Amino acid sequence: MASYWLSLWDGDIPPSRKAIAPVDIKPLLPGIIFFQFNADRSVSVRMAGTDFCTLLNRELTGTDWLSVTPHGDRDMRLDVFSRIAHGAIGFNRWRFPRRLFGTVACEKLLLPLCADDRGPAILGFVDWSELRMSMAAPPSLSTIPPPAVAGSIIE
Repeated sequence: MASYWLSLWDGDIPPSRKAIAPVDIKPLLPGIIFFQFNADRSVSVRMAGTDFCTLLNRELTGTDWLSVTPHGDRDMRLDVFSRIAHGAIGFNRWRFPRRLFGTVACEKLLLPLCADDRGPAILGFVDWSELRMSMAAPPSLSTIPPPAVAGSIIE
């Protein structure tokens, strides 16, 4: 996902939401999620791939992302999204228990997109492949920690 995102840059300008062509990233589509950041107030899900609905047992498209975040994590999650909307990159890895033996890992990448008429947008990708293969019980959104954020890449 990161390589594809980098290939769409126009000089120092990150890609727009419209620049992302689903046909170019077909195998990744189930793990894609687009967020809309609203001026340090809210984060909404513009579109979530099929893995989100299938593995979390809920449709996220149109959801206020902060409303499904535990109260104690909302300010931190809003800060993370604010930093990404302003040019940082977010990444995290977390583990869920398997139904049988051990845990399964998932990874999330959050990348800034060029603002559109709705404001700053963020491209997310979650690699759920290990969870899909393990047949683990559906995870709860409250168990997914906010990502770590790298410094700004957009000046």
